[in-house]
Amino acid sequence: MSRSGIFLALFALAPARLAAQDTLAPVTIDSGKMVRMHLAHSVVIGRLTSRFQRTDAALQYCRYPGPPCLGAEDSAAVRTMPVATVLRLEVSQGSLWGRGAIIGGVLGAVTGGFATAYLLSFRECMRCESKTPIIVAGAISNGLFWGGLGALWGSAFPKWNKNSP
Repeated sequence: MSRSGIFLALFALAPARLAAQDTLAPVTIDSGKMVRMHLAHSVVIGRLTSRFQRTDAALQYCRYPGPPCLGAEDSAAVRTMPVATVLRLEVSQGSLWGRGAIIGGVLGAVTGGFATAYLLSFRECMRCESKTPIIVAGAISNGLFWGGLGALWGSAFPKWNKNSP
């Protein structure tokens, strides 16, 4: 098969519609949802102040982070973004508390195990029981503590749903 034949075969097997051509989802996004709008040269994060549907010409949002928009009387804080300028729209789906808990827990358990083993190495005892249960308890307790702090830290960061809007 010639090079042109291979090219034509690959071209025929390629998807007809690329993902970049269909950036806004056909679903409705309720007001109050935090969205991330990808523009040509920047990214804007905000909370929708009104319901958005694919047929809408513009998104109405309140800048985030920033002071909250209190309603219609706070019209100076409400901003409008034409849908034509939005390349991709992502919706916040919770936070990254789980990832923070895992990272904090693993790092805490490892450092807690090593720290407990190091401190137990100074203990001199001829008839002492095994040090393994004490090291494991130190690793678990330190892992739980740092896992909790990691979950608290991760809850401050939104998780963006890349598959929806």
